Amino acid sequence: MQVMEMKRGAHRRSSLLVAGAIIGLAALGHLALRGRAPVSDEYFYYPQILEFASGSFALDPMITSLPGYYLVMSGFASLFGLESLDSLRGVTLLFALLLMVVFHRCSRRLDPALAPVRTLQLFLLPVLSPLLFILYTDPFSLLLLMFAFLECLRGRYHSCAIAATLSLVVRQTNIFWLAMLFAMTVVETHGAIRPETLLRHARRYWGFVLGFAGFALFVLLNHGVAMGDTKHHPAFSVHLGNLFFWLLMYWVLFLPSNLANLGRIVRLVRRRPWIVAGIVALFVAYMLSYRADHPYNDPVGEDWYLRNRILGLTVAPTLAKVATFVPVAWAALSLGVTRLQRRSLYLLYPFTALSLVFVWLIDPRYYVSSMALLILGKRSEGSWVEWVTVVWFLVITVYLYLGSISGEFFL
Repeated sequence: MQVMEMKRGAHRRSSLLVAGAIIGLAALGHLALRGRAPVSDEYFYYPQILEFASGSFALDPMITSLPGYYLVMSGFASLFGLESLDSLRGVTLLFALLLMVVFHRCSRRLDPALAPVRTLQLFLLPVLSPLLFILYTDPFSLLLLMFAFLECLRGRYHSCAIAATLSLVVRQTNIFWLAMLFAMTVVETHGAIRPETLLRHARRYWGFVLGFAGFALFVLLNHGVAMGDTKHHPAFSVHLGNLFFWLLMYWVLFLPSNLANLGRIVRLVRRRPWIVAGIVALFVAYMLSYRADHPYNDPVGEDWYLRNRILGLTVAPTLAKVATFVPVAWAALSLGVTRLQRRSLYLLYPFTALSLVFVWLIDPRYYVSSMALLILGKRSEGSWVEWVTVVWFLVITVYLYLGSISGEFFL
């Protein structure tokens, strides 16, 4: 009993220290952006929020997502008389801090000892952190998804379905996470996914069915998934570019984990040599399909985006493209030896792939939810890996943040 109390006390102290660090970093990040011009898509999002707040509900034709985020933000703007870009950025930052609280509670459900460091990792996650301080949908969208995940962990599947369905009016691509959560609740309840268990589960937890039906009706009436700019966001077209770029980003961002997994990867390949054939097949698919042919991925005309600079270095030159496959394959194998905290969490792998292959534009913003869930779901990789990852994230995030506020580049 005394040992347990000591552990709980240590966890509380760690959580308070992490909370202080996050609040301090959040304040610094917000202050550094004060008075600065809109960043990237803020040029569309900021006027849209103000227009909604004024009572006009016409949606900008360049905005692809449903207006849930803009409606919520316009509500805050109207209620508190907020008009400046800085004040509205502050509201998004409050959503981001609330996200950290919900994530911490999710992590405590899985492994209390990991909750502080994993929450800090989420706050510093390079594909997310720069977006916490600007008017982007990602923090609010992830907040709804994490709340749905928390309700899943609590066994409250009705509220899980409601929260995940609500996230669809912020980002339509959350349909894949709604489906994953439904599948997870089936596994948690019935132990496996079978046709009869799916039907029984759907009848009992009909909120998921309403979410799927509502999404299908929207796509039917909208003639596609994207609200605006449909020319550049076609529905149901398959592209593998994001899948391979995700693996490349995973290798770079989670480098401490991938280095720690190297020994397990070697042992895995020795035990199961047929994996080599799978890597060869992956290489063929990679060489044939890893390309950046979306107009917004132009490494020359759109080189302000760092993603496009990286694509320009890794896609076009054949030798560089072949060399880039090494970290791509390494990342895939590293995921193969990564242990997750629950059996149902392994559903994250196929649903991550599904969330990527129907998106033409290669953009790390599409990786936020899957990487956040991986941070949450992985078992402890050892104290040094966890904290080196924090430092590594911090270095990359500071670089990305400084590049953004200076106008040199954006994620």
